[in-house]
Amino acid sequence: MSNKYLKLYSSDESKAIDALAIEKLSLAPLELMSRAAKFAFNTMLECWPSLRSVTIFSGKGNNAGDAFLLARLAQDYGIKIQLVMVSDLSTLSGSARAAYDQLELARLEVTSLPAIVSGDLIVDGLLGTGLKGGMKENYAQAITLINGSDLPVLSLDVPSGLNASTGAIVDTAVVANVTVTFITGKLGLYLGDGPSSAGEVRIDALGVPPAITDEFPGIDLRFFDPSELPELPLNTYKNRQGHLLIIGGDVGMPGAILMAAEAALRAGAGLVTVATRPEHFNAIASRIPEVMMVDANCSDFAKQVDKYETILIGPGLGRSNWGRGLYEVCMGLKIPTVVDADGLFWMAELGAPGHADVIISPHAGEAARLVGSSVIQVETDRLQTTKEVIRKYSVMGVLKGPGSIIFCEENLVICGHGNPGMATAGMGDVLSGIIAGLAVQRFGSLSESLVHAVLLHSASADQASKIVGQRSLIATDVIRFLPKLMSP
Repeated sequence: MSNKYLKLYSSDESKAIDALAIEKLSLAPLELMSRAAKFAFNTMLECWPSLRSVTIFSGKGNNAGDAFLLARLAQDYGIKIQLVMVSDLSTLSGSARAAYDQLELARLEVTSLPAIVSGDLIVDGLLGTGLKGGMKENYAQAITLINGSDLPVLSLDVPSGLNASTGAIVDTAVVANVTVTFITGKLGLYLGDGPSSAGEVRIDALGVPPAITDEFPGIDLRFFDPSELPELPLNTYKNRQGHLLIIGGDVGMPGAILMAAEAALRAGAGLVTVATRPEHFNAIASRIPEVMMVDANCSDFAKQVDKYETILIGPGLGRSNWGRGLYEVCMGLKIPTVVDADGLFWMAELGAPGHADVIISPHAGEAARLVGSSVIQVETDRLQTTKEVIRKYSVMGVLKGPGSIIFCEENLVICGHGNPGMATAGMGDVLSGIIAGLAVQRFGSLSESLVHAVLLHSASADQASKIVGQRSLIATDVIRFLPKLMSP
């Protein structure tokens, strides 16, 4: 698999790909199960090489079949197996029953719920992608046992209880240390609660060629690659690198525009002007002398705005009439515009912008306001919320959060970077500055600048967290790591 791109698929797409692989490769379902079990077994030995005993939880579908064949491999290796069967033997699917029949029952401890969990490791073979609707009581009981065991957990395909398409947890879900997933990357492992539930994700195609998976569109999971940024022309100059205007910083909020401006410059913008209240001028000049400033209150401000090549509005903009007036000036222009923070408040109030070259960067709360839903609804299905934003506003942008979703018209990309330390003040201001800083340089389409900016921002945050730790990470740390990340 490429370290820059990975296709992710929904649960329905993954099942369709499995069926197509069986048909086109003339495979028996048990053969795919055997390949999955072998990959899971090898991963298990690699991650926990000193294993002597393992407890395996099984359901009744194909996920259970994978677990049974894994148990047989472990038996042959000399590992003691405790098998906790959550469903009756009579309810096993055909393939799962065929896998069960390969077990050496004489050398196996088979139990049902309630069970006393023991061993060095738990293997979760309960549900995989088979979750539909709410959680049945016996499965919820098994998941409670797993999570309360204090033992490391290996999940097969998808942690049980996690929606493989959305990354949402309806009732409860297994918290795994490692998840091995088969044939396709599952969207739910990278969205919402997926990353915290899945732990480290390892993927194996099980011998299924890309020609089969490529028949389905999927969504790209992408990672930052500095080689994809063009080199600066030897004869470039500051105006050629673009002149960006950043508007915001109402009373008491100069820090937001300050961070956005510094991030834009570090991203390569040739010139950055900040339009704000004049009482902030000294603070900005003392921190970033490279930035120019204009008084956003001046009488002819509206006439000055259209000389800039890109606009960023929102950081520290506020929700008073001052902010609304500035927002309305920007939306009346046909200049590429990045809208963030309080700019998104005014977009939700005043409706869709009048032109297509607009990029937005909402978090879950801002997205909920934009589409008239709740944060819980947004987090339950982040992809659906993204599609609703596109339908309602006809803009490009990124829905920030675990597995940030970048949207450029109907093309979606999942950001492969990011960490919990990014949940801190100013992180969005830095992101909007990077987006605007790349967009103003015109080295590609506006959508290309957006994708590179989101990936760069999160990759820089990951690098910074390795030095300062996730708990101590602050927004300006991300700016400091930009130069290193942008150097090929």
